[in-house]
Amino acid sequence: MPFKSEKQRKWMHANEPEMAKKWEKKEKKMKRVKELIKKMVREEMAEMNEVRIPFSSSHIKQLKRAFKDMKGTLPDNNPLVQKIVQLLKGQDKKTLQQLANADIKYLSDKAKDILGEEKLTEAKETIFDVAAKVMKDKQAYGYKTKKGLVTVDMQSANLLVKVFKKVNPKMKKILSDLGYKSPTQLMNTLWAVVK
Repeated sequence: MPFKSEKQRKWMHANEPEMAKKWEKKEKKMKRVKELIKKMVREEMAEMNEVRIPFSSSHIKQLKRAFKDMKGTLPDNNPLVQKIVQLLKGQDKKTLQQLANADIKYLSDKAKDILGEEKLTEAKETIFDVAAKVMKDKQAYGYKTKKGLVTVDMQSANLLVKVFKKVNPKMKKILSDLGYKSPTQLMNTLWAVVK
């Protein structure tokens, strides 16, 4: 338990030195974990603030010319189509919307498809939603992350639910994103805070 004031710290060292040492040790761990969380948040914020420049009108004209002579459609398993889809999925919504509205043969349709997929997956389940479900049903559930399927057990779910209740909405978003990208890193950090 951390000290509430400097006065309490002095009193504990004078009257309960053993307990004061334990508290000092725990306080150091908490400080280190807070720094780790701050670092992770800074990294996530920097990643979120990457600026993407939308296509200019000359880019749109070049794309229209490139796709103008295309006849028929290419199958989805064609390597060129897969590369185009991969590039489009890497774009932000504004750029995709710009491409969808540009009336570029084939490319606009793919951009519209990707925008439609995003609308369907916007309300995806977070690791905290799964944790709440685990606590409610008292059984482990799988959570699909960027790296694959992970199982959320009762002990981890309890920790996640308690943390989720105590953090502000901005931090909830950051932790949810981290839970999707790297659930192991999220859990290691949260367990370090508890220990």
